[in-house]
Amino acid sequence: FARRLWGEICGLLAVAVYTYFPYHLADGLLRGALAEHVAFLWPPLIFLTLLPDLQATSTPRRQVWRWTLHALAWAGLILTHHLSALLLAPLWAAAVVFLGRPAKRWRQIINAGLAFIAALGLTAFYWLPVIAEASAVKLGADPISSGYRDHLLALGSLVDRSLTYVYRQANEPALQHHLGLLLALLLLLTIAAACGRALLTLMRATAPGRPSPRVGLFIFAASACLLSAALLTRPTLPLWQLAEPLLARLQYPWRWLSVTAFASALLIGALPGLLARRPAWQAAVSLPVMALLLFSGLAQLPYTALPRAAAEVTPERMWAEDAANGQVGATWTAEFLPVAVTEQRWALGRA
Repeated sequence: FARRLWGEICGLLAVAVYTYFPYHLADGLLRGALAEHVAFLWPPLIFLTLLPDLQATSTPRRQVWRWTLHALAWAGLILTHHLSALLLAPLWAAAVVFLGRPAKRWRQIINAGLAFIAALGLTAFYWLPVIAEASAVKLGADPISSGYRDHLLALGSLVDRSLTYVYRQANEPALQHHLGLLLALLLLLTIAAACGRALLTLMRATAPGRPSPRVGLFIFAASACLLSAALLTRPTLPLWQLAEPLLARLQYPWRWLSVTAFASALLIGALPGLLARRPAWQAAVSLPVMALLLFSGLAQLPYTALPRAAAEVTPERMWAEDAANGQVGATWTAEFLPVAVTEQRWALGRA
């Protein structure tokens, strides 16, 4: 997607930002949140099929394939991690309405809406029973939790102060997921470079012209990046309270970092093209930045594996650990106990 927008070298830089985004690494290699980690696959595919080319036209047959793939990408995200789908939905809806070719905006809105409805139909075997049966377990029957408030960051804590990202450890509950310092600096540099390029263009132009659709997408990505990052902080608590019945289901504000990762990858991916026109100079900008991104994301990533062989990972061992820790079915499964269970879960494994 970034390659089509900004060019080959810029696309490579966007890949580095997205793949080595610390929250993406933490999901897969620290938190063990495999579904949320794999869900990072789908937003680029969703936007690639939504905005395949912001300027060119295509044949009716290509349009049919485009919207079919769009529906399948949405279905993939819903089935992989439905909370990530909830996070992406408002960003997608805004892109459907405000981005694309103005002459075909209503057609895009209708087609995107039909594709989304098709995705809901394809995944109904999953989400329809969830809605219908949620009240039968404690997760659906319990009142809406306001626990997310405990995880909102002070504004001064939003950006890490270390060039190498400091990861949240299980025994350090006060340390939350936040933005890396390197990423924040690159975002500021990219926005400053874009403003400088826009100013030069205005100074050289003899007559004002219509802005490129890519300019609109850049502004859109910058807005999404800033808003999603802001939603990690305490000053946005009124917004959380306004939409609490929906947003409280996220449990942790840091989940918004998946949106920040996608938007920042698009933004920073444009940086080489903003600073240089020749591919050789763009590569000279990109390669050091990519090396810094890898270093920042990986340097302090904890690499200690659990001292356990694969043969030891058995249901019996899991049940024994649950009983020792007063759990039923591993960690969070009090959420999935039937509402008729009145006994405390720590006692369920006892005689």
